[in-house]
Amino acid sequence: MRIVHILLVALVAKSFYSIVLHIETPRSVVFDEVHYGRICKFYHQGQFHLDSEPPGAKILMQLFLPKHSDQNIWSKVGKDFPDDYPAWIARLPAAICGVLLPIIVFNIILSLKFSAFAALISSFLVVFDNALIVQSKLFLPDSIILCFQYLAICLSLSMTKQNGIVTGIILGISLSLSTSSYVTWIVILYIVAEELWKIITNGNISLKSVVFSSVTYFSYVVMTPILVYILIFYLHFALLPLPGPHQQQLSPAFQASFSNSPDFKSKTVVYGSYVTLRSVSKKCYLTSSNKRYPVQYEDGRYSSQLQMVSCTPEKEARNWWLVSLPYESASKNKKLHNDDQLQLIHSRTNNKLQANEAAGPLSIYKHEVCCYSEDSDLPYEPLWTIKLKTSKYNDKWKTLYHKIQFIHNASETMLRVTDMTYSQSGHYEVVSDVQKSNWAYGDTEWIAEELFHDDFTDEERDDDNMEIGFWDKFFETHMLMYELSRSTTTDHIHASSPFTWPLAQSTIPYWHNQTFDFQIHLAGNPISWCTGICFSVLYGLMITVWAMKMQRKMVTIDIELWTKNAYAFTILSSGWLLHMIWCLSCDRPLFLYNYLPALPFKHMLHACAVESITKVCGKAVSICYIFLMVMIIFTFEALSSVTFGVIRPDDETIKLFRWWNAWDVFLHSKWSE
Repeated sequence: MRIVHILLVALVAKSFYSIVLHIETPRSVVFDEVHYGRICKFYHQGQFHLDSEPPGAKILMQLFLPKHSDQNIWSKVGKDFPDDYPAWIARLPAAICGVLLPIIVFNIILSLKFSAFAALISSFLVVFDNALIVQSKLFLPDSIILCFQYLAICLSLSMTKQNGIVTGIILGISLSLSTSSYVTWIVILYIVAEELWKIITNGNISLKSVVFSSVTYFSYVVMTPILVYILIFYLHFALLPLPGPHQQQLSPAFQASFSNSPDFKSKTVVYGSYVTLRSVSKKCYLTSSNKRYPVQYEDGRYSSQLQMVSCTPEKEARNWWLVSLPYESASKNKKLHNDDQLQLIHSRTNNKLQANEAAGPLSIYKHEVCCYSEDSDLPYEPLWTIKLKTSKYNDKWKTLYHKIQFIHNASETMLRVTDMTYSQSGHYEVVSDVQKSNWAYGDTEWIAEELFHDDFTDEERDDDNMEIGFWDKFFETHMLMYELSRSTTTDHIHASSPFTWPLAQSTIPYWHNQTFDFQIHLAGNPISWCTGICFSVLYGLMITVWAMKMQRKMVTIDIELWTKNAYAFTILSSGWLLHMIWCLSCDRPLFLYNYLPALPFKHMLHACAVESITKVCGKAVSICYIFLMVMIIFTFEALSSVTFGVIRPDDETIKLFRWWNAWDVFLHSKWSE
């Protein structure tokens, strides 16, 4: 074991050397450092912001981001740091986690009851992986995420009453770092379920002990991570008391919770009030003008030729609507409640909102919404019924608070904003659609945002200060995070398909010094990545053959050996596959760094496969594998000239790495000529 420890220390020293030695290279902003530098600046300024990923990593990174008089240090890719700016401090957390990762992977393999030989191979593959080293050298969260994810798995494999709570805390932190940690959570739940099943099927353990163990495990890997995750969001809100760049996407109540925010008050809507109506789903305002629907559309359909109604993202004078009495005999200044009827009159044209039998201008299977004018021969049907979503304030319709639906009385359809937009104005289409029985459809929900009433006295206003609790903030933030992740659909020049990742077919150019031709690319070690797939497939075939032999009573292997390998293969292959499925299910541009959380799983599969194949085929496999390790080291060192930005790549090196067509990005100007 002493030799094993010496070799492990040597690997960690190599990792430290590769990551830390040139941690300030380059002395300029690289690729996504712009994004994380900007977000960490918001934390320093206390400004609330939104991101598609949880805030844990950014909270940690901002603690190490040095403050400087130049507020725009991280504003542009390639911008040089000031001479007095210690960029190494900002990049230190990622570097530390990158150095720790080989140690964590080593202990995971030992916890799976494999030999120190396999554990060293897994650490070796991590240390000599260019992609993992590159991400650990920069101001990026990936190595931090990997460190916590795999530390949680390592602790769960040897969970006891003493370290169970620590496992839950680490898992909770990893969940707050990245949504990819949900895969880690699933793997850990499987590990705990296996341990719990052993307890349940052990006849020597009492029912009381089984129940106690079940509750204990549940508290460790479910309740504790959730509690830690919630606490980190509580810290996130506490650190950001001021309004920020995404303020307009928040609800009025959320905006009112910020320090120095405008005085948001919820006002009671009465007949005779002028209101602006904002769509909950599209953040646009119901509007109209003198413009009419065309007589005939391009597809030959005819319209009502009445006044057009749409939904504009801009605040305009045309957005005001008078909440009018449904009948002349109705009481003026009466406060509106759930199921009350009303008419909506456009403030500029004095025409009333209604739906009619004509098809929508863009959505032909929905009803057109228009403003009725006296010169029309269509039925006059301007009455609408309001439905309030919430029951606070005794069902009185309040601005900024209530989400409401408008149901057209005559057609029993709902006022709705669609995803379609008019090409000239950019306004969203407004239609009337069949009534839905629940509130799951945000495109039928509206909020009265502003209210004006001339004749209302101060005593009659019944205004309320907007209040929002932690849980409302928590769930609203998560909804906005989800919407933000779905809205990122624009293709990117460096985006790639997950199918290109396992064989190192993708790269990302991070930085290029035009003067000295130094380069930094995110690229994996093609030898270890490709052979890792081969060994993983062989390992899976070997496990399958063993399983078939076990089933047919053709037992040729030790039961303990079979159990160990089947358990390890299930955990490691599931972790890798679930990460791939997670990425494939994402409906947004993906990049090579999205594959990194799955990569250590493949390296560990690789190491376990080598040990198992060696036991089956003999020590000749170990001798051949030494040759493969030499190739991996050679490839790592050769690739360092185009991945670390320290050495200028020569022509022979560039020619050597024409691995795939995507790797042509390595060609520097001299070779291209």
